[in-house]
Amino acid sequence: MQVNKVRSLNDYHDLVNRYSDELLKLRLYEQKLTDRFLQTGAFDADGFSWPIQQQSTFLVDDLYGSAKEINFRERLVCVKTKLNNRIRAAIHLFSLLFKPNKDDAIYITEQFSPLYDWLDKNYADVIGSEY
Repeated sequence: MQVNKVRSLNDYHDLVNRYSDELLKLRLYEQKLTDRFLQTGAFDADGFSWPIQQQSTFLVDDLYGSAKEINFRERLVCVKTKLNNRIRAAIHLFSLLFKPNKDDAIYITEQFSPLYDWLDKNYADVIGSEY
């Protein structure tokens, strides 16, 4: 995963233009998954799961979407970790940006969530809270 800082609308447009080919490939892949779903219903797609650093399969369905659309942010649930796309991305970004050690103190403003559960299982000093 590559992380880019965007400080203005012009920066955003420049970034979109610079990565237009890659963004098109991603949109086409999402459309391919959607087309397959429309033909077959729910299915598993192969891919790489960052939190476990290995190949896995991901459930493709229309939960939180519609009969014609897949909610790519909230679905693509890894069958091994049970984590959705958004949470796996959060873990990936957390790892890349902060490079935490296993014994670092981590505070998260939730504690009844799959993200908290994953952090608590993988780091020694995790504190969560709920409002």
